[in-house]
Amino acid sequence: MRARLGYASFLAARPEARNTDLYAVTIALLADVGKVREAKQLLDEWRTRLTSADPSFRSDSAYAVGSIAAAEGQLDKAATSFLVWHASPMPSSFHWFNRGLAEAATALARLGNSDSLRVLLERALDSPSLALGWIYETTWYPQVLQQLGDSYDARGDRVKAASYYQMYVELLKDADPPVAAQAKAVREKLAHVTGELSPAAVKVGRP
Repeated sequence: MRARLGYASFLAARPEARNTDLYAVTIALLADVGKVREAKQLLDEWRTRLTSADPSFRSDSAYAVGSIAAAEGQLDKAATSFLVWHASPMPSSFHWFNRGLAEAATALARLGNSDSLRVLLERALDSPSLALGWIYETTWYPQVLQQLGDSYDARGDRVKAASYYQMYVELLKDADPPVAAQAKAVREKLAHVTGELSPAAVKVGRP
């Protein structure tokens, strides 16, 4: 779906005609779907087109490096790169203030660091996002709600788990397939955790 929304045309273009602002997200997409060799080739190409002093490269290259590292199972390197991306200089005021936090949290979760997962994900939710929150971050926001619900459920905090699951269910109540199948699975998790809670203990909104 993401490829059809524009990355396919980026990949089809000649290297010299490619929009340099799209390298990072395209590299991350390729790494996410297991095309690591192609992702590395694009990263090398990007490096030849921009210098390390270029604001765009300084801003987003750590995102690309982290995505490749995560795909290769180098999770410590991935988490570090994503946090470098979060702290790196930004080329304009129109950006994600909370960028890199959800990605780093996911890498750390794969290492079994559930405490850092919760801290970083809740920090991402509490931080202003793209254009001061005017644009909805579809790439990670629903996933973060589910991850937090799962993490709190595993910790035994069913009140917080239920709250995050409820937010997810409300957000995707009208989802189309195949997202509807994912929403159904979260509804089942919500039913499980609320089975031991009174109805008054469950409410929509941040815990």
